[in-house]
Amino acid sequence: MAALYEVNDGDTALGADVNQYKDALEGASSQQYALKQLVGADFSIQMATSNGSDKVSFLDSSQVEVASIDSDGDLAVAGTASITGALTLDGVDIKSSYTNILARSTTATTTASVTAVDLVTLSTDVRGDALSIATDRWARVSFNYRKLATSANAVAFGLKINSTVVIEAANSTGVPRSSATQQAESGFGYFLIPPRSTNYGFGVDIDYSTFTTAGAVTVSGKAEANPNAINAVPNAIITSLAIRAINATASNSAEVTVVTVETW
Repeated sequence: MAALYEVNDGDTALGADVNQYKDALEGASSQQYALKQLVGADFSIQMATSNGSDKVSFLDSSQVEVASIDSDGDLAVAGTASITGALTLDGVDIKSSYTNILARSTTATTTASVTAVDLVTLSTDVRGDALSIATDRWARVSFNYRKLATSANAVAFGLKINSTVVIEAANSTGVPRSSATQQAESGFGYFLIPPRSTNYGFGVDIDYSTFTTAGAVTVSGKAEANPNAINAVPNAIITSLAIRAINATASNSAEVTVVTVETW
């Protein structure tokens, strides 16, 4: 395939000399590339702003925008993105590390409250967009927890979906919970939320285990029938999930970290 030819100093520039560049840019020539890098330098497009008010658009034959990247680096794609290599979020390959993970928090949050409070709330997904779990999706909320103890009392945890407290945190009967022994304990558990519809998906399945620092189990189990399941799961798109916590005494503290929401 012939390359574009040059017009040298002293030559008379004909229409064909100029039009070869026009045809290459418009795809009307036999050239394979509109732009082809022949030396070790980058191609750059400099925008007039840096606040996202300008963009480079890709239009289909009907002049409808199908993709764009703006001057703040935001990329919008109307079609399907097919990625064969790594897809990274903040340096982490989310294709391999976050399979099915919709939302995640790794900040340790502690409370000494003796009334049930929202301890960790997730309302955005791993992409930074608003959390949205459709009613036909399963969702599992997994989390690590621990009790910082100076007295012989328990800590416990619950779940709020949107604005509805579905599982209330209660020390003596609630699950997940620690033991009431005066000792430091840690554990993990999950809330499994089923698809919701008019006649299905009213409750939440729970599983948890609490351990001493030596690894011995102090209290654990499944709880399909939780005495503190005070409300049905909302038959609505889930836009917020909160782990709730309570302490039997302010001398202890309940802490939660690494809350993960998976959907399928």
